[in-house]
Amino acid sequence: MPRDAGRNRGLSPGMRVYILAVIAVAFFSVIGLVLFYSPEKQNSENAAVVDADAGVYSRLILPEEKRGLIANDHLPLRSRRLEWTREQVDRFWIPPGSIVLEIMKDENDAILEEIFESVP
Repeated sequence: MPRDAGRNRGLSPGMRVYILAVIAVAFFSVIGLVLFYSPEKQNSENAAVVDADAGVYSRLILPEEKRGLIANDHLPLRSRRLEWTREQVDRFWIPPGSIVLEIMKDENDAILEEIFESVP
């Protein structure tokens, strides 16, 4: 048995270069994050998104007496619920089967109209 067979020789040169490269990338990533991250810039970007979303109401067709009820700074948000009551679900629930049937009917009606338009 050779003398060096049981001894650990350390990392190979390729592995050392790889580890140094990983450490360098991590180091420069942290430095870049610290130097270029600006909370003020982040807040101004969020404000721009809010302003763009507030313009959604301008596309609604409303009677003149109702237009004053909607403020441009209002966002239609609500607190998230983990569980809904049966009454809350029933208020908005539409059975998927009826939606699919309605879509199929509309598509088939459009196809039939095209067919009948081409008939002399």
